[in-house]
Amino acid sequence: AKTDRKGAFLSANGGTLFLDEIACASLKVQQALLTALSLKKIKPLGSDEEVDVDVKVIAATNQDLRKLVDERAFREDFYYRLNVISITIPPLRERKEDLPLLIWNFMERFKREMNKENITLSQGAYNVLLNYDWPGNVRELEHCIKRAVAMAKGEIIRIEDLPIGEMGTNDVINVLTDSLDFGIKITLPKLNKRQRFLLNLLIQKREITRLEYQEMMGDNLPSRTAIYDLQHLVSLGIVEKVGKGPATRYKLVKTK
Repeated sequence: AKTDRKGAFLSANGGTLFLDEIACASLKVQQALLTALSLKKIKPLGSDEEVDVDVKVIAATNQDLRKLVDERAFREDFYYRLNVISITIPPLRERKEDLPLLIWNFMERFKREMNKENITLSQGAYNVLLNYDWPGNVRELEHCIKRAVAMAKGEIIRIEDLPIGEMGTNDVINVLTDSLDFGIKITLPKLNKRQRFLLNLLIQKREITRLEYQEMMGDNLPSRTAIYDLQHLVSLGIVEKVGKGPATRYKLVKTK
């Protein structure tokens, strides 16, 4: 330090200091933070004198700190110093009622940032976003919408503008493999983006009609295209066709 300047603790003195991704802090940094929190004093870089600080600390992480303590990757004394009041935020897949607001928020932000005020989401793309499980939580949703806004060829973001293949491949495999009633293993590259979305719908609903599929996809999906997608899953042995005429339903094949 060539000149005096306030560090994080002094800048937050009398207020709140937010420590994000605390699990990534090295053991040396953890020791320094533990000392500061325990003594309520810090020694600024380049100074020989300690300074009193009064700071409320909020720390966040997406990792299991208790597990890291057991693995000796996180200091146990620092863990208990931080863990006074703990708030666990459920993963996004368990609070999908938050999705519409989050989608709208990210859309508005990136439209402004990229000067694409007229861009909108198609109904089909919106349905895909609502039905995906988001293993990467809010950050994955944010990056997905940012990329979709940036890469969209026109003023409407369609299903093909979403990174569905990257978003859903491993997730779909895991859901199929871990399912209690359905033990289906397929090679997902055999499916196009619409069919992967359809497969995710079937995993959740177990069965679907051609009309329901069309309504969920939106974008005025033609009946012929919907039937093609459904029949393709039938030909792969993933889905069975039940009934005739308007009552026809398509159900996941039970193999266990």
